[in-house]
Amino acid sequence: GDAILCRWPMHLRKAAHLPTVRAWLAFEMRGALWVSVDSPAGPLQVINTHLGLSGAERLAQINAIMGPDWLGHPACGGPAIFCGDLNALARSAIVRSVVAAGYRHAAMSDGQKIEGTFPSVRPLLTLDHVFASADVEVKKVSVPRTLLTRVASDHLPVIVDMTLTAGHI
Repeated sequence: GDAILCRWPMHLRKAAHLPTVRAWLAFEMRGALWVSVDSPAGPLQVINTHLGLSGAERLAQINAIMGPDWLGHPACGGPAIFCGDLNALARSAIVRSVVAAGYRHAAMSDGQKIEGTFPSVRPLLTLDHVFASADVEVKKVSVPRTLLTRVASDHLPVIVDMTLTAGHI
């Protein structure tokens, strides 16, 4: 499942399944969540997902998320964050399509090397990504590597400190 946790009030805008395709690795329904966060600096849109394993399925799913029902929706204008397990590497067509739509990859805008997040016991691949719209400033990105983060999930967490115009996110 997908989840979004926040210290400020948030309102669910949308929770829905993403498209699937008939493929060998497409055996699990995937979805996304969109919330509007009432931050001290104003509304912040957050979309979180976990894309499928099949390349064709991921492409259909990212096209849906970039489309008019999600990130392309007029209500999703202004400060926005898109994140999740994209099951795609940093140089993949999936990540490039998000960047081409005007979102900055948080780790790249932080000027750091993108750290591996999967598998958590020996993170060789970066499958988990955070993107921010132009009106969100990325301050710091970290991927904690502790005993707890290695056993809590098969992916390591990505922590991103961000700032809006009038507040710290």
